[in-house]
Amino acid sequence: MRMQGMYWPTDFDQFQQVHVHSVHEAVELLRSAMRSLQALPNVRCSEIKWADRKMKPSHFLEVPTAELAALLQRGSMIKLDAIAWLDSSARYAEFSCVYEFMKGHHSLNPQKPHLDSLEADIRDFERKGQWFKALKRLAALKRAQHQSTAAFDAFFRSDYGLLYSVLSDLTTLDSLRHLPKHRIQTEHSALINRLGGLQLRDQLQTVLHDLLSGHSEKAEPILERIINEGAHQWLISRTLPLTQS
Repeated sequence: MRMQGMYWPTDFDQFQQVHVHSVHEAVELLRSAMRSLQALPNVRCSEIKWADRKMKPSHFLEVPTAELAALLQRGSMIKLDAIAWLDSSARYAEFSCVYEFMKGHHSLNPQKPHLDSLEADIRDFERKGQWFKALKRLAALKRAQHQSTAAFDAFFRSDYGLLYSVLSDLTTLDSLRHLPKHRIQTEHSALINRLGGLQLRDQLQTVLHDLLSGHSEKAEPILERIINEGAHQWLISRTLPLTQS
């Protein structure tokens, strides 16, 4: 699998192009993949996403095949998300498998042109004030256009990049409240250690207090605000337009 997250890995993505005889077969393959993931120890299949829709596995397994077949042909890659415990790093991590289903030489779920999709994502994140995610998409757009991303890479290596990875891990943990408490506590301790040496420590006192007292749900919006303010200020300092339009 390819590690994604630029220097501070947050998740793992794998792309698969799968050849099928029909979209109904694609639906059954996705259901089979979900069941296989759910059967593995320490793994949880969290959701399936495509275009502007997402479903929990329990819902996807119950919706009639014909209805799903129509939904899945809406011009988007299909992404199956799961969460697993990694013994090697003592943390939970998100894994995604991105599917494109092919019938012969024809894509059953064709996506928008890559550059158009990136620019649409940038505009959406800008509108929502999610500046760090907007910068990640902008860097991807620059790479696709064969432009230098050295300045972006330096920013993603900064404290803000590490904070983003911590926020991602906290979000993952919030969806795992039903799993062993000692594992949640282990990762909370690791997250606190990761925050300890940052130059932004003065801004993180409330976050550290919330994590130490077991209130990660209070820490997350503070982390998100610090990350997005930092990304926005960096963007302003570089006088970079997010998109051409």
